[in-house]
Amino acid sequence: MHIFSILLVGIVTNLDNLVLGAAFGLKRRHIPIGANAIIALLSGLVTWIFGYLSFLLAQLGRWPNYLGGALLILLGLWSMRPGPQKQEEPESCACTPPSQRIAPGQALMLGAALAVNCLPVALGAGLTGIAALPTGLCVAIFSFLSVGAGNYLGLHTGLRLREDRLNRLSGLGMAALGILEMFV
Repeated sequence: MHIFSILLVGIVTNLDNLVLGAAFGLKRRHIPIGANAIIALLSGLVTWIFGYLSFLLAQLGRWPNYLGGALLILLGLWSMRPGPQKQEEPESCACTPPSQRIAPGQALMLGAALAVNCLPVALGAGLTGIAALPTGLCVAIFSFLSVGAGNYLGLHTGLRLREDRLNRLSGLGMAALGILEMFV
C-alpha cells in the first residue's frame, strides 16, 4: 500500500509545479533541462531528509502515525480553500520563440522555494511510516516531469492551467492520503 502512497505524494506535491512551468512558458521563458534538474533535486532532497527525520519519530508507536495523517488531512483541507481572485493577463502568442532561459542561480532559488512546499508533506508522510528515500525520488521525478511538461505546454500551446482547480485536486489527494495512512 505504501507504493500507492509514495506515488500520491509525488503527484500532489508537484501539481503546483505544473502551473509554475506553464506560467514561465506563457511568459516566453524556457526552463532548460539542467535548471529543471536543479529544481527537482532540491524538492527530492528536502522530501528525503525531512521524511527520514519524521520517519525516525514514527518508530515511537502509533501516535506519530495519527499525527502525520492529521497533518496531511489539514494540509489537504488548507490547500483546497479558495484563494484570491487573479486578474486575467493578456494572451501570449505561442508562435514566438522563447525570449529567455532561466539561469542556474534562478533555478536554485526557485527550487528552494518549491522545496519548502515539500516540507510539511514530507513530515506528515514520514510520521505515517512512508519510506523517505523512495518518496524523495518520486517527488524529484514528478517535479522534473511536471515543471517540464508545464513549461512545454506554456511555450508551445499557450495552455492556461487553472491553478485553483489544481490546488483543490492536490488538497483532496493529500487529505485522502492522510486518511489512508491513519488507518492502514
